[in-house]
Amino acid sequence: MTLTIVGAQCGAMIGLVLLGMRFAARRTAKYGDTKAGRVVETAVFSVLGLLLTFSFYGALSRFDEHRKILGDEVSALDTAYHRLDLLPARSQADLKALFRTYVDSRIDLYGTGVDPNSFAAVWSATLREKIWHKAVDACQAPACPASSATLVFGALNTAFGFPSEQAVMRQMHPPRVVFVLLFGLALLCAFLAGLDNPGYRLRSKFLVVVYPITMSAILWTILDVEFPRIGVFRLGAFDQLLVSLRASM
Repeated sequence: MTLTIVGAQCGAMIGLVLLGMRFAARRTAKYGDTKAGRVVETAVFSVLGLLLTFSFYGALSRFDEHRKILGDEVSALDTAYHRLDLLPARSQADLKALFRTYVDSRIDLYGTGVDPNSFAAVWSATLREKIWHKAVDACQAPACPASSATLVFGALNTAFGFPSEQAVMRQMHPPRVVFVLLFGLALLCAFLAGLDNPGYRLRSKFLVVVYPITMSAILWTILDVEFPRIGVFRLGAFDQLLVSLRASM
C-alpha cells in the first residue's frame, strides 16, 4: 500500500517538475532570466525540510515504542505462564494448555498485521476470558492462598493488558492533515524546482529524476516506519521473541 501511494506521488512530482520547467522556459523567453520568487521558494523548501524532519523523528519514536511494547508483552506472558504454577495442581494442566493456545493466537495476530477484526484477534480475546474465568474458579480459598492469588492475577492482568495498549498504539499517528500537508508540499516543491530550471539542459534532465526519486524514498521510509505492520520495516525480530517463548513452554 505504501509503495502504491509513494509511486503515484513520484509520478506526480516528475510531471510537476516538467510542468515547472515549461513555465520557466516561457518566462525566460518573455522576460529574460529573473530571480523573482527565490525567497518564496527558499521558504517553502525550508518548511518542507522541517516537516520531513519532525515526521521522520516521530515515526522512528513510535516504531521504537512498538518494539518496546512487544518486548514487554513477551516478558509479561512468560511471567504469567510461570505464575500458573502457584495454582492448585489439578487446574494447572488445563490452564497452561489454554495459555499456550493464547500465545499461539498472539503469534497469528501479529503475523496478519494486527487487524482488530481478524479471527486471530477475536480468538485471542475469547481465550483471555476463558483463562481468566478458569483461574478464578481454580483459585478459591482455601485451595489458593491470598498471596498466590495476588501474584497470579497480577501477572495475568499485566499480560492481558497489552492488546488494549497495542490498540491504542495503532491509533498513535499524526493527524491525516499532516500527511496531506507533507505530500502537498512535496508536490509544490517539485513544481518550484522545475520553475527554477528553465529548458531541458542536462542539469534539468538530471533534476527531473533525482528530486522526485529522492523525495519519494524519504516519504516511503516515513510511511513504512509509521505503519510497521503493513510495510517492509516490520517487527519480525521482536515477533520472533514471541515464537521463542512459545517454543519454551
